[in-house]
Amino acid sequence: MKKQLSEVQTNLISIQKEVNYEKQHGAGKKQRTWSHTPSLTIAQPDTEPNENDVQFLSNEYYELLKRLTNLEAHVSEIARKTESISKAIDDIQLYSYQYNLKIVGVPQTDPDEKASNTVDLCLKVFSGVGADVSASDIDIAHRVPTRNQNGRRRQASQSFTNLTIICK
Repeated sequence: MKKQLSEVQTNLISIQKEVNYEKQHGAGKKQRTWSHTPSLTIAQPDTEPNENDVQFLSNEYYELLKRLTNLEAHVSEIARKTESISKAIDDIQLYSYQYNLKIVGVPQTDPDEKASNTVDLCLKVFSGVGADVSASDIDIAHRVPTRNQNGRRRQASQSFTNLTIICK
């Protein structure tokens, strides 16, 4: 996907450079050679089309349109893959959250409580409810600040005695 995105970026930059070149090149040419806007012509069968011929402009337009259509297809494919990856990440996070336990109401006596102390508290709570859990069963246990009404986390110093425990 990174390679495809890089190719799309390269193609877009190429198109942008071509358009900018045509703007600069065409504007400079008009200033040097014409005092009025040139009229379009129809190329004769025995001559090479030039940039004032309708057929030349038509060919350029369809070539640009084809390149833009290819870029649109690549961008759509990248968007589809990105959506798929995003869904997979969401599923992984949701799956990992199902192993978390949120323990509320366990008082915190020390504002600098160590993770091992938090694990010990979890083991006491589990033992109190009759669950047979050992320290090796716990991946991580830590306290998290609660959120205020605005959805922001409260600082630990505001209320360190009642922080929620998350145990995985």
